[in-house]
This record gives sequence, C-alpha cells and structure tokens, in this order.
Amino acid sequence: MFGILSVLFGIIFAGIFNDLISFCLAIIILIYLFIKYKEKLNFKKVLVFVILFIIGFFYYIVYDFYTLNSVKDINDKDVALNITVLSEPEYDSSVITFNGYVKEYNKKARVTLYDTPYISYYDTIRIKGDIYTLEENYKSRYSQGLYYNVISYDKNSEIISGKGFLKSIYDFKNKVIYILDNTLSFNGAMFLKGVLVGDDDLRTDEFNDSLNKLSLSHIVSVSGMHFSIISMVLIYIMRRLKINRKLSSAIIVIISFFIAVFIGFTPSVIRVLIMTFILSFADLTNREKIMDIYLLLLTALIMLLFNVYYIHNVAFVLSFTSLAGILLFSQKINDKIKFIPRFFKDNISVSASATVLTIPFILYYFRGLPLLSVLANLLIVPLITVVMVYGIILILISLISIKLGYFIGVPLDMILRVCVNLINFMGDIPFGYFKTLSISVYYISIYYTALFFILIKPSGVLKYVISSVLILYILVNLFYPLERAVLPYGYMYVFQGKDSGKSITLYKDKSIFINGSSTEGKYNYNLIENECNSHFDIYVAFNGECIKYIKNKDFTIDKIYVPAQFLTNPYFTDIMDKKAREIIPVNDTISVQIYDFNLTLKPKDEYNISKVSLVANSKEYITVMEDIDEYKYGAKYIVNYYMVEKYLTDKSTLNNFSYDVERIKI
Repeated sequence: MFGILSVLFGIIFAGIFNDLISFCLAIIILIYLFIKYKEKLNFKKVLVFVILFIIGFFYYIVYDFYTLNSVKDINDKDVALNITVLSEPEYDSSVITFNGYVKEYNKKARVTLYDTPYISYYDTIRIKGDIYTLEENYKSRYSQGLYYNVISYDKNSEIISGKGFLKSIYDFKNKVIYILDNTLSFNGAMFLKGVLVGDDDLRTDEFNDSLNKLSLSHIVSVSGMHFSIISMVLIYIMRRLKINRKLSSAIIVIISFFIAVFIGFTPSVIRVLIMTFILSFADLTNREKIMDIYLLLLTALIMLLFNVYYIHNVAFVLSFTSLAGILLFSQKINDKIKFIPRFFKDNISVSASATVLTIPFILYYFRGLPLLSVLANLLIVPLITVVMVYGIILILISLISIKLGYFIGVPLDMILRVCVNLINFMGDIPFGYFKTLSISVYYISIYYTALFFILIKPSGVLKYVISSVLILYILVNLFYPLERAVLPYGYMYVFQGKDSGKSITLYKDKSIFINGSSTEGKYNYNLIENECNSHFDIYVAFNGECIKYIKNKDFTIDKIYVPAQFLTNPYFTDIMDKKAREIIPVNDTISVQIYDFNLTLKPKDEYNISKVSLVANSKEYITVMEDIDEYKYGAKYIVNYYMVEKYLTDKSTLNNFSYDVERIKI
C-alpha cells in the first residue's frame, strides 16, 4: 500500500496540485513530520517514497507529452467520415450530439450533427463534415477518451444500423426505459430511470438544480452505491440457493460486466467493476481478505495508469474521495454519535464522512456550499434500496405483461413521487445552499493541510490555531476574495478577437459575458465560461447568432440584453426563457450601474448591438466585439488580462494595453 500511495501522490501533484502554494504546503507538512518523527524515521522507506513519487510525477508528464504528440493537430473541412455512435444521442430540435469513434482518424470525438435522421447507439453514419483538434480544456475531454470535435451539416448522410451483442444490450435498455415510461408517472419514471439505467433525458431543470444543491446527483446516476445494492441482493439470493462462494464470485463478476455495458463505462462504474474483479479474484484464488483502503488505492492506480487524465474527471475525483472519506472517517464519526439510533447513526456517519474529503472539490467544480446534503442523504438514500429492488421486480413483471406492471407499479410510483417532491422542497429551502465564487486549486491544498493538522493531533493548541486560520481564510475567500478587496477589478478575458469576439469581466461577485459572435473558432471557450460557475449575472447578445450560442450551453443567466426585434420571434424567446430569468430589449442606449462601474449598451439597429462601454472611476474601455484592436481601457483596474496566444505578438493590438497589465495566453 505504501508504494501505491507514493506513485499516486506523484501523479496527483503533477496533475492537480502543481502550483507554488500547494508545493510549499506539502514541504511544510514534510518538515513537520520530519521534526516530529525523526527518531522513528526509516530512511530506506523515505528513499523508496521519494523514488516512487518521482516515478508517478514523471509518468503523468510523459503520458501527457506523448498523448499530445500522438493526437494529430488537424482542422480539416468537408471531409468524408465514418463515425460509430458510442453514446446515447442527445436530440435538441434538429441538432444531434453524441460521442463517436471516427474510423479515418482512429480516435473518439464529440460529434454535432444538424438536420440528420434518427440514429441510435452503435449505428455507423457516413457523412461529410469538419473535424478539428480540441484546443482548450482538453484534459477533461481526454479523460472521456474524446480527442476531436466533429461538426456536420450534411443532409445526405448514410446510416448503417448497428448489430451484435452490444446493440442487443442497448435495445434491451431502450425496452426498460419504455416500460418505466409506460408504467409510472412522469416524475416517477424520471427518477427511476436515473437510478436504474442512468438516463437523464427528461429531468427538469428544477429537479437537476435541487439535486446539485443537496449533493444527491449520485443517487440518479448509477454509481458504486447501486452496484453494492445489486451485489448484496445477488449474494443473498445465491446463499439461499446454496451456491458455493467461488461460483458466486464468478457469477457476480459476469453480471457486473453486463451491468457496466448496459449502463455505460463511466469512471464510477469502472471503479466498481475493477474492485469487484479484484475481490472475486481473491476469492477464487483463496487469497486473504484485502483491506478496503488498499483495494481503493490499487483501483485508482490501475485506472490512472490506463488513462492518467481521469484525474481531471469530476466523476472520478468525487467517486474516489467520497469512498476514501467513508473508509477513513465513518467509524470515527459513528463513535462520536453513539447516542443516536443505529439506523440514523450509520446513514449520518456515511454521508458526513463522504463529505469530509469531497467538499473542497465540490466547491472547486460546482462553486456552491450544500449545507443540507447530510440531511438530504439521510432522508433519501435509505429509500434507494427499496426503489431499486422494487423497480427491478416491476421490469421483470412488465416484460411478461405491461398492463400487470402498471398495476404493480402504483405503490412504487407513490414512493418515487414522494422522493421527487421532497428533493424539490429541500432544494428550495432558503439558506440550504450558498453559491460561492470560483476558487483556485491551492484552496483545496489549504483545506487538506488544515485537515492534516486536525488528524495528526499536534500538541497544545497548535492544531486549533493552524486549522482555524486556514479554514477561515477559505471561507472568507469563498464569498469575498481578499485580493478583490484590494484591487477593484478581478479578471477580464478576451477571446479570438477578430474571428469570434467575446469578453468576460469578473468583478467582485458579478460576472458579465459580452458576446459579439456565435462561433467558437479554433478555441474552446468553455474553460473560461466555467470560471464563472456556469452562471452569468449579465449576458449581452449582439445579434441573433449570439442568442443561439447559449442554446446548448450549460450555463444560466440572470439578465440577458438583446436587440429588441428578437423578442417578437418565438424561436429566440423560447431559447432565452429556458436560460435567463429576465430578458431586456435594447431599443435605445441603456446604462446599467454595477457597484462602482457603469455598463452602457448602444444599439446599431433592431437586430444588432454596436458596442458596449464600461466606465469606472472616470476610466473607460470600449468593446466593439468584431475587432479586438478597438479594446481600450484603464489597465490599472484589471488584475489579469487573458488573450489568445496569437495576439501576444500583435504589436497593433498590444499598443492598446498598458504594460502593467499581466497578459496570459489562453
């Protein structure tokens, strides 16, 4: 276990905690441990740890370097492509998106098709389209095995229906979804499809929002918890049938593999599959019982050796940190709450312990503090076992007679609707969820450093002083970053100026997205959009294309400013109604006061906005979005200015900016 942990630390530091502050905190912890335990130090173990740490560190670097060099840097237009569908296609009006294998490039890609006939899992489609390499946020995409983007407007595509074992499993999955849709109410089917097959097509925005606020997303996406329930049911049945242990282990492995194919190989599913295989292999070979924490670390290492980019996958990180938290802290929490009845005590300890290690990553990825998560898990999670077992019975009966399944499903539907209503109710409770600002990776390092000093129990009040200071620093910065209290402006981002003009300004807790073009160009703007917690207080759309830009985006908007004419078009109003709380037409010049600066929007005509001005303390910068050369502003108000790399060598552009601005390429 020591060796595995050393390699994992190397990979984690190379991939995530590679900033100066995290490095310094790690050095401080090592110095503290050296001073405290220098009499007991085994220098051979220290040397082994250092060597294995370096191996893990450079494994990540070499893997990343090799992958980037092996992926072709392409931007091909109107090429013939044969693509096999490898994920459930998502339909939105005439647009279809899915993950697919591109035969000509021998890689997977995220595919977007326009005006294409119906396709399904494992079909192959022959089209002409554009394919280009991922530029930004590539590590997260690579963790999913996606290396390219494909876009096609080809109306003469040819579809070859998929065949074989995998297609049969997918067809059976569709049969299950059909049964649930026809035996349960809308809310009941919506909930159970997520629990049993990981389907989220019909989830409402309100329900998704409540799940996120309560940290309950794991219950409606198949995870380790679901596999554990299925395994326990199978073990119980096989014991009743008096099937021997070795045969039981083999059966569980086979069934687990079928379930994984049925649901999809997400990081959580792969984790459980590997752990199940290792445990079953130990059973079949009469090995001694494997420690849970060792099994978890070994599984993490196997997955990272296979694809080191998993470390940038949200599902992977939360899956492993939550289980590690349960293994490390659940018993300790259990011992502290002995006075609570066992049923509630066990659920509280599991939920709370999982939160201990996941909370910094939840803040980092989702920019929110879910205060009711433990209570929500206490109320909802115990029902999942009943719901899953009852749901499987319902499906088996409905395969024989769907009418009989409808009557059998009435009690289950009542339970499911109660769950959905309870989740929506708790999600609407005031002060149950606090939206926070974006944080840097080093905040996670600070949190774990504080946790370290709490756990190792240093003498005197040292642990309380150090931990309190670190946690207080994190909490203050979550809601009002200290650096923004000193410098009026936070960040300004400018992207692909002449080809795709966009800018984002972050000021205190406000985020403003000014969009002058719908196109992404060569660069992926999602990385910058995610800096704002996928939410913007103000979104300015210069034209109709900029309204369509938000249609398939994940972010939400408080106020959207648009040319007046688009409020008379149902197509555009439907898009805006789904994304924005308030739609404001720009008929004449509009001025909006935001803290101590003023945002001014000037229309060109009924269909276009011409420019936007930001004025603060008598300093003005004017944004004419179609031309980056027109950017002008008082640079001393900007902490960092991010620009596309090609403009760093463009003197005509740089002359518009003062040299005291830190320019960082994106």
